[in-house]
Amino acid sequence: MAEETATTETEETTTETETEIQRTLTQEQVDRIVKDRLARQRAQFADYDELKAKAGRLDEIEAASQSELERERSAREAAQREVTDAKELIKDAKLLALIAADRRVVDPEVALGLLKKDVDFDDSGAPIGADTAIEALLEAKPYLAGEVRAPGSADLGARGEQGAQITRDDLKNMSSAEIKKAHDEGKLDHLTRGDS
Repeated sequence: MAEETATTETEETTTETETEIQRTLTQEQVDRIVKDRLARQRAQFADYDELKAKAGRLDEIEAASQSELERERSAREAAQREVTDAKELIKDAKLLALIAADRRVVDPEVALGLLKKDVDFDDSGAPIGADTAIEALLEAKPYLAGEVRAPGSADLGARGEQGAQITRDDLKNMSSAEIKKAHDEGKLDHLTRGDS
């Protein structure tokens, strides 16, 4: 029983001490305690803002790097498309020159459109089997083979043979647009008639 009395007295003393401490703290003291506790808490995460800022900068650098990479990739793809397009134009020009040189074809541009898928090209871009393809096209589409008009006919007169005639060697170095223009101007008529 003595122990129970001692324990009860100790509990009462502790309770009274806590009550006195609670009663004796001023608002200033409470603010200081809270401030200290917040400071300790902030100290645990002091580098959080710095790490967050660094992570943000890293994201910006990665985005800029990715954007630069994408720009380079797009530029390379555009350059490759331009090279491919240029190669196709050269192939078209060479094939158009062969078609225009065939005196039986009345509309080389239409024939070009129909033959492009049927003619293969070697590594240098020269058409392979174009003569055979032209023969097959003229057989399948006879309307593309017209009469060869004599010089001074209505068609030649209407186009008016202006300027010098283009030679076969000249055709090899011309673009498809230049060949078309020469054809429209009648500068290829001697080739379509079979003249040399």
